[in-house]
Amino acid sequence: MVGARGSITRRVVISSRVPMRSLPYEWTAHPLREHPAKAVLAIVLVLACGVLVGLIVDAPTVGPIAAGGAILFLFITLNRFFLPSRYRMDEHGIAVRYPPRPLVIGVAAGHGL
Repeated sequence: MVGARGSITRRVVISSRVPMRSLPYEWTAHPLREHPAKAVLAIVLVLACGVLVGLIVDAPTVGPIAAGGAILFLFITLNRFFLPSRYRMDEHGIAVRYPPRPLVIGVAAGHGL
């Protein structure tokens, strides 16, 4: 489903078969810990890209800054892989906490994570 400004939105429906007394459901997803082989590969690739940027920028003072900037950019871009995400589903709706800020879907005020 495509929402405003071309963004993709998802509609989540809580089945009436789920007993509300068993809510809230809370869980955490941390792909870095769940997939250690992919974690090592991601870390190696991020560092390798940083080193390559540092080598391409040949200035002795700007090269390390560019390398650090590239590593920081890739870490921020891949933050949902490197940092844990928290999910909560209750009778008010669904709340998702992605770093660095939460995303709340259908939750009444004051009932977030």
